[in-house]
Order: sequence, then structure tokens, then C-alpha cells
Amino acid sequence: MRDPLSTTDYTWGETNARVDALAWQFAALPGSGIGVLLDNSYTCLCLIYGVIRARKALILIDPEWGIAARRAIIKEMALQVLVSANSIDDEFAPLQFVPDLSARSDVAFDDQAASASKMIIFTSGTTGKPKGIVLSQQAMINAYSIGQRCLGTGEHTRAGCFYRVSGLGILGINFLFPLLYGGSVVLLPLHCWADSTYFWHLVNELSITFLYMVPPIVNFMVKEGLPPSERLPLSRLLCVAGSARLDAGLQDAFQHHFAPLACRYA
Repeated sequence: MRDPLSTTDYTWGETNARVDALAWQFAALPGSGIGVLLDNSYTCLCLIYGVIRARKALILIDPEWGIAARRAIIKEMALQVLVSANSIDDEFAPLQFVPDLSARSDVAFDDQAASASKMIIFTSGTTGKPKGIVLSQQAMINAYSIGQRCLGTGEHTRAGCFYRVSGLGILGINFLFPLLYGGSVVLLPLHCWADSTYFWHLVNELSITFLYMVPPIVNFMVKEGLPPSERLPLSRLLCVAGSARLDAGLQDAFQHHFAPLACRYA
């Protein structure tokens, strides 16, 4: 895994030791769940995996949600603990637990604990009141296994993420999905796609083999962006579009000038 703000690479072994250390700290905290404030950082990913491994319910919270929405989620889940890669400076500051991020553990946390974990995803719903959906670890693994069989991800996969992590959709397709099957992840600068020349330079320089492309970005690339000097073949890069139906003409144009593009909508 590579952090967007540096050229630091993190191995699975190093990350695993850090996650184990976090799991030991989180397991001792009160309450059955921990809220994680999301951001695009390696630290945030370690916090997420630490909560899962500690057998705590993982509640993903987008810090850009309004104060009322966050207050409703914290009340609904009776959260006693929030963790974040950054300092929490609003009314929820008293709930923040600051773990020792420098700690590493040579003693593995319970190997079976994560299998009992669950993730609770909140959406705004049609009423504006956040609604929670519970996903077990097994349910997520079953869903991702279907994607793995369809897309052929594995140890060779090197995913590039250039989105703000705001919920399970971006977190899942860019991080949980590739890492589950032994792949790696590169955290690219946010909005780097707006400069298509720079974007495709990063894809080549960092040997990225998997990209999740939402339809508006495909539209931008086709109509305003510049393609790479040579179209990238399937053996080099697979792009996957989702979240909304993709116009067939845009898909054809992208595949002709940029790279292979599969659509997984619905």
C-alpha cells in the first residue's frame, strides 16, 4: 500500500502488526461498536481493520456529514468511542480515543475474532434521518468473492484509488476488495483525474492494474481528457465502472482510446 502524501510503501506484514496492536487497544474499550471517521489515509485504513479484528461493530462516519446526522448516528448506536486519523474538534471531541499508532504487536489478536465482526452502514434515506444497514463479515466476503471471480483480481492486482473515502462503496471496491485477495492499493492524490495527462502518468509510473471509474469521470475523460500515448491493453489495466448506468457510447469510446472498461452496474 502506498500513501498519497509520500512515497512510502507499507507491506502487509508491517500493517498486520500495526492492526494487531490496534485491535488489542480497541478490544479493551467500552461499548460494542466504534465509530471511525473516514479519510484518505493509511492510518484510517489501519483503524478500520483494527476495529474489525477487535470484534467490535464498525460504524463508518463521513466527517463531511452535517452535525445533526452525525449526532443521530452516535445516539442511535450508543457510541462511546470514536477514532480518527485526525483530531476531532467539534462537540464529539470527548468521545475520541487516541490510540498508540506507533505500537506494533508480535502477538496476534484472536484469529477468529474478525469473523464475528459486522459493519453498520448508514445512509441518509428518503427522510433525511440516517438509516443503518448491518453487514456481517461473511456477507461482505460472499459479495466480494463474486466480484473476484468475474474480474479476476488477485495477488497481481494493484488498485489505484483517487476518490474521497466516504462510505462502504468507495472503501470496499478500492481497498477491502483488492486486499482481500492479496492485491495492493495505491492512494492517489484526490482529484488527480482532472489533469488527465498527469493521471495516466501516475497509472503508468505506479504500475496500477485496476481502476474504479464512476460514469462522470469516464464522461470527462472521453469528452475533455487526453488519453495515454498508447491504449492500455487488458493485460496491463482493467477499469471498472459502477454506481450508475454507463452510456454505451461512452464505454465504447473509452475502450477504444484509453483502456478496457467493464460495467458492473446492477
